[in-house]
Formats: sequence, C-alpha cells, structure tokens
Amino acid sequence: MDPLNHENLGAALFNRHGTSVATIIAGKTNNNYGMAGIAGDPNSGGAKVMLLSVQKLLLQPNGDLIGKPNANVVHLAIYYAVNMGAKVINTSFGMGNSLAMEAALQYAFDNGVVLICAGGQYGSVIDYPAIHPLTIAVGGHNNQGSKYSNGISGFHLDVTAPSESVVYSPESGVVTSSDGTSFAAPIASGVAALMLAANPCMSPQMVKETLQATAIKSGVDAQGLPYNYNWEEDKPGHSKEMGYGRIDAEASVQAAIDLKNDGYDLSIRDRIDDIGSDSGYDWTWDFDKSPDIWLRNTNDGLVNQFQEHFFEYSPTQSRYVYVRVTNRGCLPSP
Repeated sequence: MDPLNHENLGAALFNRHGTSVATIIAGKTNNNYGMAGIAGDPNSGGAKVMLLSVQKLLLQPNGDLIGKPNANVVHLAIYYAVNMGAKVINTSFGMGNSLAMEAALQYAFDNGVVLICAGGQYGSVIDYPAIHPLTIAVGGHNNQGSKYSNGISGFHLDVTAPSESVVYSPESGVVTSSDGTSFAAPIASGVAALMLAANPCMSPQMVKETLQATAIKSGVDAQGLPYNYNWEEDKPGHSKEMGYGRIDAEASVQAAIDLKNDGYDLSIRDRIDDIGSDSGYDWTWDFDKSPDIWLRNTNDGLVNQFQEHFFEYSPTQSRYVYVRVTNRGCLPSP
C-alpha cells in the first residue's frame, strides 16, 4: 500500500460509519435499491442530511488506522449545524465530556434542536453525550423486542430502537446490515424528523417526552420474566433495560399530529406519559409522580432532576412548590 494514501484510505473506510447512519435516517424509499431510510422519500422530499466529519485517525500498534471522535471539534460541529438550520443532531459515538461540549449542547437545545445520541454498548454506563439530560439516549433492542444483547442499560436510558441486523448502505452500490446502538440512534432521529415534519412547533423536550410516552413496553429477561417498568419511584414507566420502551414510530408521529396547535397550548404533566392528549386520558391526583410539579425545602430554584417529592405541611418550615408550564403551541407565549 502506498503510505501516502494510507491516511486517506483510513479516512474513507471510517467515513462509511457516518454514511451508514445517514442512509438509515434518510435513504430514499421505493427505489429498488435494497434498503429504505426512516424519513426517506422516493422523490426529492424526505429528510435532508448535513454530514459533518468530526473524526481523528489513530494509528494502532498493528498498523491499522481507526477513527475516533475528535473532542476538539465535535462542539464546533454542533454550533455549525445549529447555525445552518439543523433540526435534529445525531451522534452515533461516545466521547469524553467537556465544558465546551456542555455549552454546545445547551446552545443546540436552546435553539430548538433535538439531540439524539447512541447510548453505547455493554454495561450500565451510558456514553457521553447520551447521558446528558438535554439529549435523548437511545439503547438497543433485538428482533424479539427485548434488550439487544450488547446494548447499554441503566437509569439514564430514554428509549430503545432496533440494534440487531439493521440494514444500511455504507457506500454506493452496497447494502449490508450490522448490530449496535450506532444504528439505533439514527432510527430514532428519523422518527424525530417525521414528527417535526408533522408538527414543526415541537420543542426538543416535547419530542423527547412524546417518544417516551408512546414507547411500547416490551421485553423479557434471561429467565423469561417481563422487565420491571416501575423499578424507580421517580421514573414510573421506565425500565433499566429498555428505558421507557421501544420507539413506536406510528404512535409518535400520530401524537405529533394530534398535539399540533397554531395558537397557545399551555400544559403541565401529572405523569410521564401525559403528553396533553384530551382523548383516552384519566386524570389523577398522583402529584408525587408529576415531572412538572416538584417541591423544595429551600427556595433555590433547582429544576426537576433534583426534585424532592413529599407534599407535607410543616408548621415551622416553609415549603416551595415549583410548577413547570410548557407551551406546546406554535404561537410564542409571553
């Protein structure tokens, strides 16, 4: 091999990962090519993709080159994507956190960009940036609707998507399949793109909550027992293995359509699966389960990831009740 072309070849080979992810999101449909993207279209429609390279090549002891995320440029790519009008950012990789990345993720979220991240492989430690509270951490499930064998699990997992034998196109003229949450995340990103096409007024938080609320509770452990979707009092409907469940594309898009409102649409939630639909909903007084109502012993303004749920009167100590109000409508609320 010509050493002058070695780096270029390594870059080309690793770039197939990004190409594969892009085809899962937006590969054209009904074109007899052998695969179709989640948000593709047979003509000129469908999701548009912006491919930004954030890799650096590392020379291994055996002489191979592998690509890894370059922590010095990932945050710059996020700023660029936001400023260029991206609505969804997909990261099918893990990396170390930094103040620069924290600021970039906040900037994207504040500008209405949905952040969808692969949760990672193996164990119970979610990759960064998937573990960040502003992102949607996507784990994997197999073809039977149970946790993908090499997938991640844990407290911060939001939803799962197919991670076994996922079909994609790594290069022109080639269709193949592989496993991993790298391919689950773009499935979630494609669904998010469809949701935003149906209801462009959805905020990143609305997209996240809708995906969670409409997810399908499924899966069994090695003993054939159903996963426990109520293992954590503060996260009702959540399991360690599947998050809030496996993504239901049809239900998520239909919910986006149902939630569309051209005016004001202010609401709070009394439970995680309350997305404000007026039909088929039984209201409860179960405030302790509300993600939008929380109590603090001190007037410190901390938000709900630090919430304390015990609505008890004290004759000697003040209690501070916080209510988060969401405007799901298209008309900005003053």
